[in-house]
Amino acid sequence: MKLNGKFSFIILFTVFQSVILTVFSIVNITQIQNLKNYQIMEIKTESQLASIVDYLEKMDYWDFEIETAYSAFDSKKTSITESFNYLLENPIIDSFPEDFKSSLKQTKLTWQLLNDSFGPVENILRTMEATKPNTSVHTSIKSFGIRETANLYTQDEDILNLLSLTEDAHTQIKKIRLLYVSLMELNTKTLNNIERIVLERETKFVAITIIFAAVTSIILACMIFLVTSKISKRIIKVKDVTSTLAEKDFTANVNPEGSDEMHMLMANISDMVTQINNFFLLVKSTAKKAIDAEAIINESANSTATASTQIDSNIDEMSKKFTEMVEVMNAAIGVIAEMNVHVDTLVKSNNVQTTAIENSNSAVKEVVKTLESMSKMAEERMESAQEMHTYVADGDDKITATNEILGHVAEQLDEVYEVVTIINNVAEQTNLLSMNAAIESAHAGEAGKGFGVVAEEIRSLAEETSENADKISRVVNAIVQAVENANKSSQSAFEAFEKVSAHADQIVSSLQEITGGIGRIDSQMLQIKQRSEETSSAADEMNKYCGDLAGKQQKVSQQVDNMNEVFFQAILSLKKIKEETADIVQKMKNVSSSSDESYRNLSELETVLEEFKTSEVGKTVMEEPVAVEPEADVPVVNEKPVVIEKPAVIEKPVVIEAPAAVEKTEEPEIPEIMEEEIPIMEDEVKEEAPAAPVEKKSGGFEMFSRSNSGSDIFATSSETSEVDEVKEIGERGVVGAENENVKLVYKSPSLDEINAKLNQLAMAGGFGISDDMFKNDDLESTILQK
Repeated sequence: MKLNGKFSFIILFTVFQSVILTVFSIVNITQIQNLKNYQIMEIKTESQLASIVDYLEKMDYWDFEIETAYSAFDSKKTSITESFNYLLENPIIDSFPEDFKSSLKQTKLTWQLLNDSFGPVENILRTMEATKPNTSVHTSIKSFGIRETANLYTQDEDILNLLSLTEDAHTQIKKIRLLYVSLMELNTKTLNNIERIVLERETKFVAITIIFAAVTSIILACMIFLVTSKISKRIIKVKDVTSTLAEKDFTANVNPEGSDEMHMLMANISDMVTQINNFFLLVKSTAKKAIDAEAIINESANSTATASTQIDSNIDEMSKKFTEMVEVMNAAIGVIAEMNVHVDTLVKSNNVQTTAIENSNSAVKEVVKTLESMSKMAEERMESAQEMHTYVADGDDKITATNEILGHVAEQLDEVYEVVTIINNVAEQTNLLSMNAAIESAHAGEAGKGFGVVAEEIRSLAEETSENADKISRVVNAIVQAVENANKSSQSAFEAFEKVSAHADQIVSSLQEITGGIGRIDSQMLQIKQRSEETSSAADEMNKYCGDLAGKQQKVSQQVDNMNEVFFQAILSLKKIKEETADIVQKMKNVSSSSDESYRNLSELETVLEEFKTSEVGKTVMEEPVAVEPEADVPVVNEKPVVIEKPAVIEKPVVIEAPAAVEKTEEPEIPEIMEEEIPIMEDEVKEEAPAAPVEKKSGGFEMFSRSNSGSDIFATSSETSEVDEVKEIGERGVVGAENENVKLVYKSPSLDEINAKLNQLAMAGGFGISDDMFKNDDLESTILQK
């Protein structure tokens, strides 16, 4: 198993242990806390029970408030009832022992009896609270109590009643006291049981927690010991090997053990020691070869400096020719710029005229829109007036119909009035008949009493009928008056509708005249709009011709600017090449002057390398290496001259003139014949004593010199320089200058990249280049600013 798996298992076991302990602790602590809460509630219930009994026993004391007697008792009873409900209905009771449950059942039964015995006392307290004694009695009760007040006011019924209620309450309190004592004993027993259960559970919880933690900790310690003991043994082996390596002895070896990460670590250390051993063998051989090649570098540096001086002189000639060409291009750009100014002036004047015409056209359009809107509004108002006229006529018809209906109603009311008159006459006759019947019944004596009663009823009915007839007559008169008022109002409305109809006819005729006038104005404004559009079209044609002329002149200016920009890029490139060649000459001088220091350093390196113990095919090398066989493509170092096989070969011996700095030290033995790869172009080497090739990269250009005189020089961009326009060889066109054997290759930018810049330069009248600029060291910054 890997170390990661082993330690992950240990961590998971630790997490499992922690989770089990945490969950177990939370569950048990919660249960214990619930028991303690139950215990606290028992104590609280005892206090509440003692409070309510004490309250009842102090009913005849001087500080007893009769006006709140029942309210205070009811509040205490409600509170203690809630407490007992919590104690007797709590789910935690299910976890109690059976004897404890039976004790709680007795407590519940006793509490029910006690609660029932509170009933008579409640009635007494309710009656006492309802009693309202006079002020003096009430003050005396507060000061001396009910009994003393009863002795003072022996004739007062309220105080006597209160005294009687107090004695009855004390009789009930004796019963309550007995139940209270029994209930308190049960509560004390319950508290003792709860305390015992809490202690047992706490002890059990602590014991289980300690046992589980101890067992799991022992298991975890054993696992950690087994894992770390094996790792420690292999770490000691690794430490011994690293101590040997610290003493510069790379002959030590590590035998990997196991199959985990430590096995991989030991295997990697073994491979590392082998690789370091091979590396030191290679470095020793390479150091000897570097010492032999130091003199060749000096000769190459001298040849490169000579070729760079020739390049510098050729660049000066090319810069002068490009300067003359730039002056000619500046003159052409100035002429084109003046033409552009005149064309722009003409275009601006035409644009002002076009703008004025467009504004006038817009105003005409606004007037036409306003007239059209007014015409629509007039038509809508005329339609509204016609609809109003129609509504007025319809109102006239409806008012006429209303007048007719009111006439019919008046006629019917006249008929009702006649019926009421008839009813009054009938009532009068009936009244007379009832009087005659009453007289006749009086004459008949006892035999006519029944007829007299009937006659009296008839008379009463006749009087009621007469009264109702009078009421109907009054109502009919009121209705007749209302109908007459409605008829008058209808007549007034009819006259008003006639006036409205006449005014509506006048409004319709006026709106028709307005609509006709707006139509004539609209046609005239349309003619004005057409004339404005024709004028604007002619101005647009003129503006178009001017724009075409300006565009053609702009194209000519762009072409000239493109040529001018190409020349500027050529000048920048030549200046850059000149700076680079000067830098190359300086660098080659530095290389020559530092070769002596390099030789001494290599000699010291060789001495230091000899201190490291290395092995080859199982042998330990303490002194100079005899022969080394490194990996492929690594040169072999032995007592023979150094030979490096490469494609291009210089078959003739190389004569090296070492610089003065090298002559002061002991130079290494230089072999007479060398074979070395030289990266050259397609040409063949024809010189008898060719210089070693030197490749120098600086500031974005690569220089290659291949002869002592008139060599071909290629400048190519290898990295982004300050002037982005210089590109790789042969990609997009070539513009250059030749001077003897010097050739410059570069690429000009596209027109889209410099379009905005050329337009600004053309309007300014040229680039303003002079010969003095090429004598200034800040040439590049000046051109970039322009």
